[in-house]
Amino acid sequence: MNFPQIVLFALLLLAPTFIFAQQDMDQDGIADELDFDADNDGIPNYIEQAYPLADQDGDGLANYLDLDSDNDGIPDLVEAGMLDQNGNGQVDDFIDEDLDGWHDDAQLNLAQLDLDQDGLPAFLDLDFNGDGQADLWLWNDMELDRDENGQVDNFRDLDQDGLDDRFDGDLLNLQMLGELMNTPQKYISLQNRLLQQATTSINSCKEADEYGRCHDNDM
Repeated sequence: MNFPQIVLFALLLLAPTFIFAQQDMDQDGIADELDFDADNDGIPNYIEQAYPLADQDGDGLANYLDLDSDNDGIPDLVEAGMLDQNGNGQVDDFIDEDLDGWHDDAQLNLAQLDLDQDGLPAFLDLDFNGDGQADLWLWNDMELDRDENGQVDNFRDLDQDGLDDRFDGDLLNLQMLGELMNTPQKYISLQNRLLQQATTSINSCKEADEYGRCHDNDM
């Protein structure tokens, strides 16, 4: 066997390694680099990557792979107006007929909704409506945020999906320290509040765009 043949043989041996090394965060069969929504939170990667901080909460996971990009204990998809009945931070009843990795029923306009006009959509904003009360405080007690910075204290994430274990439906069967909560109902309550305020904001604005941003300077 000559040298070129040896090199070719080595590459053939290594090829499966390269193929199987491709990451698939949401386990939908589409490698992250080809997946329109790599973490299956209903928000396309290009939106999650469109803001100045690629890792909003500094947890080491880029926003497009992070199920809770701002670490407020509320999954991104909930803050983008989608359902999460099992509390795992990913789209329920996932449908992808065009095989692009993005849920067919995801609502793009809510994913980009910026109620308080601070330049951040709700899933990246620790205070989505700008009322001075952190989103985390709206649906949970202050014990989870002793330093009052709007983010969950003592963050831990065994499955490395960006969602704190105390709120992660994927870990409910672990019964971690008795701290896991019945989060889906709380998420629905918060989501209803967000959607109600979004509707009010859009209806009260004479010139609102599809994302709820008001362009009426007289208001």
